[in-house]
Parts: sequence; structure tokens; C-alpha cells
Amino acid sequence: MSAIREAATVVLVRNPSEPEVFWVRRAPTQRFLGGFHAFPGGVREKTDATVEAAAARELREEAGVDLDPSVLQPAGRWLTPPFGSIRFDTRFYVAAMPDDQMAHWAEGELDAGEWIRPSEALALWERAEALLAPPTLHALRCLAEGSADVARRMAAPAEASRGDVTRIELVRGVFTLPLRTPTLPPATHTNTVIFAGERAIVIDPATPHSDEQVRLDGLLDVLRAEGVEIAEIVLTHHHADHVAYADALRRRLRVPIAAHDETAHRLDFPVDRRIGEGESWDLGRGRSARAVHTPGHTRGHLAVLEEGTRTLAAGDLVAGASYVVVDPDDGGDMAAYLASLRKARALGVRLMLPAHGPMFASAAADAKLDEYVSHRLAREAQVLQAVQGGAATVETILPVAYSDTPTAMWPLAASSLRAHLAKLVGDGVVKIDAGAYLAVTVR
Repeated sequence: MSAIREAATVVLVRNPSEPEVFWVRRAPTQRFLGGFHAFPGGVREKTDATVEAAAARELREEAGVDLDPSVLQPAGRWLTPPFGSIRFDTRFYVAAMPDDQMAHWAEGELDAGEWIRPSEALALWERAEALLAPPTLHALRCLAEGSADVARRMAAPAEASRGDVTRIELVRGVFTLPLRTPTLPPATHTNTVIFAGERAIVIDPATPHSDEQVRLDGLLDVLRAEGVEIAEIVLTHHHADHVAYADALRRRLRVPIAAHDETAHRLDFPVDRRIGEGESWDLGRGRSARAVHTPGHTRGHLAVLEEGTRTLAAGDLVAGASYVVVDPDDGGDMAAYLASLRKARALGVRLMLPAHGPMFASAAADAKLDEYVSHRLAREAQVLQAVQGGAATVETILPVAYSDTPTAMWPLAASSLRAHLAKLVGDGVVKIDAGAYLAVTVR
């Protein structure tokens, strides 16, 4: 169960006849929605007597505008989807910009801020030049219709009363939907990704749970009602927490399933089309996507790049809140995995959507890929140090090289350890004298 924290945000408006709104861009280094445009706001602190007081404090800190909390108009309450271990219960407020003050953005958690007409902000989103969370997109659409009664209109949808947020369209035609799956902790959900133009591909319909399947069905039905043809189901790899709904969804939609050959022969249902590096999809409306072979987690692992927005559906190449297991018994290969991380880094990704956990934008996506490479190389150095110190088996290397890992996770760590040893053997750094990684010695 994800922890829920209270938060507040203020939609600051000026020029009611032709409204402008003050929005900010969160610094890409921020863990939550780094690189996204939003309104001034943040988490309620212990010193905030009320949520309204928190909203006023955040507005003062992030925009330099001092308002009495009593003037804030309630405009809805949104609960973030279950991407990670922490969710935010965010109250939205609308406030008029005082004539005797000026707004400016504060450096640190933010890297930009400006007054903008809502129609212009929406045009940036349409062109994939601004990333927006659903409540921000909703607020801008309400304001684009005028400022009269905007707080009531913002609060009208069920999603704005802590309802289920299903349509998570981060830029036009890029959707992600976290669905509950029996996956490895700390993850609890797998993100199904949809790339859509006139046609759409559905990547990793993952959930075995009927109530969650209904949520995905509902989103797909809405898209079809809007004239989008669901063209194909695409699987990043064969693990159950990525494919559980694929076969049933194929039958429901009467569309094919596409996967890498190495994935196809590990599934207990048929794959209609075998795909690999460079396979492309013409989505219409000038949009396209292509498959990027990223082996390492599994032999057949694919990521999918939506080329117009430079959005990468990363599958299990990375995870939002932990590291990925590389298991040689399941086709894992550490050398290939490192190469795949570097390959993804060279793609110029603007938005990266892992299968588990939150998304990463621009510099944060690059930083996450760099972090993964650095982490693996640091772990490899620890493994080699343990071997040089006389540890010669998985059982004796593990507590030395993974001393920072909870012992409950050691069975999974042992798999990645064997992948590290296989890479070191392939690099000619160590040798194996007998058995499966027994009597490991330095060459």
C-alpha cells in the first residue's frame, strides 16, 4: 500500500477577460514530475496549520506572491496514480493575482516560470514541448474556456474528487496507465503504455486482475470512440507481470500480438508477429514508433521509441524506484544489459516510461540511465574486490559484494551476482575452475 501525503497547488490567474496563468517548470532533478510544467505548490509541512496555509506558503516560496489563505478558492482534489511508494493527495486552489505584487519563479526546485495564456500552454503540450500531469492539463483546458466560474468547473470531474485517474496523457498521444500486477517489490503495478495517432499500439497489457483490466478496457474504448484504431499489442518481454492480459485483450480487440522471437518462444500463448531492432509502426498524424532491441534483462527485451515526442517505453530496462534483476537462468546477460543502457542513453530520449515506477523527463531520463550504468559498474568492482579478497563462491561473494542490500533480497541479488561473474569471465578478468561459479579466482 502506497503512503499518501497531503499537498496543495495554486492556479494563479490575471487578466480575467483574457486570462493568463502563472506556471512553472519543475527542475529535471526533482524525483516527482521532474521536467514537467505545473503550478506553484508542494507538500504540506508539519508547520502548516491547514492545507490552505500550505498552499499560500508554497505560492510565496515558489512564485514570490503573498496571499491570505482565505482568498484561495477550492478547485478540486486529485490523487496521484500508484506509480510509486508515495502518492500525493493534492488540493487545487484558484486565486487572482494581486495588482500590487509581481510573480517570479524561485530557483532550486524549479528551472522556469512565466505568465502564459492557457491556449498557448495547451499548444506547447500538443507539440510535445511541455509535459503535463492530468490535473494541470485539465486546469488549462478549463481556463482556456474562460476564467468565469473556473474553480467550480475545475472541481467538477470525478477525478477532481480523488477519483481514479485513467486518462494519463503526458503529451498528445502518449498514455501510461499503472495497473496492479503480481510483480516484484517494491513495485506493485506495471505501467501499460499506449502510443496513439490515428492508430495505436498497446505496450505490455500486464494485469491479470479483472478490475484492472476493466480500467484499461475503458481507456481503449474511449480512444476508439475518438476514432483511434487499436492496431497491435506489443510485448517488451515475456515476464508474467508484463503479459498477463495480452492474450485475452487480443481476443477482445481482434488485433495481433507482436514480440521478439526470444520472447515469443517463452510464452504459453501464440505471438502473431515476430519483431526486432528497427521494426516500425506508422501511427498516422505524422507519428511513428520503432522497436529498440535492448537485451540484458532478457534476451528478447524490447523498448519502444515514439519518435515524434522522443518518448521511450522502457519496459524493464530501468525501474522507477529500484534496480532491475539480471538473471542468467532467465536469459539475463550483464554485458548485454550495460550495452543496452548505453544504447538507450544515445537515443536522445525526452520522456522515459519504465514499466514500474514514475516517469523521467529529459535530463532526468539521461541521469537515470547513467545512474544504472554507474551502479552496475560499481557493483562489478565490489564483486571483483570480494574475489580478490579470497571469496570463491556465490555464497561467499554475496555477503561481501551486497553488504548494502537487505538479506531478504539476497536470493534476487545472487542472480545478478552470477551475471556479474559471467561478464567478468567474458572480459577475461576471472576464471571458473569448477561447477556453476564455484572456485572463482582472479586470472
